[in-house]
Amino acid sequence: GAARGRASGRSRKRSSPEVLQRRLDLAGLACIGMAVYLGYVLYLGWNGGAVGEGSDTALSYAVGAAAVVVPVALGLAGLGLILRPFLPSPRSVAVGVAALACGLLLALAAQTAGLGPDDARKELFDPTFFPDHGGGLGEVLYWATTTLFQRIGAHIVALLLVVSGLLLLTGRSVSDLVRAGRRGF
Repeated sequence: GAARGRASGRSRKRSSPEVLQRRLDLAGLACIGMAVYLGYVLYLGWNGGAVGEGSDTALSYAVGAAAVVVPVALGLAGLGLILRPFLPSPRSVAVGVAALACGLLLALAAQTAGLGPDDARKELFDPTFFPDHGGGLGEVLYWATTTLFQRIGAHIVALLLVVSGLLLLTGRSVSDLVRAGRRGF
């Protein structure tokens, strides 16, 4: 009974903010390390061994043409985790990144504004199409938005996600942008 009481007492104990930040620092450093590794593999064509080749293939199937931003995104995520105490609103930054990523993947899948190669889509989840566009995740987003709103709706949703993500990342509002535009004129 006493050992069980001690074990359950430890599991209920919350980590201090310092311990949590140390864990976030370690996760951030791991993200930065992965970013450097993938940067060598994706940008410089370095032979990253079985993991590098598998990562390249997996990323093209998961996120398609957006794979080129994955090392940068991982690096920024790592910095965000390390610098979390200094960020004014870490949750809105995280939501902004997610919205921006989904918007980019959907835009690549829908070929919004001519993004991605010019080849024509034959059908949904075509393995000759989606790895060069939005990947599997973009294809799922494209399927959902076109099912609900047709192709024009997919373009609109992609643009709204990108703009919303940028607004959340910058901490600005639409009225701030309108005011800045007026001052510019």
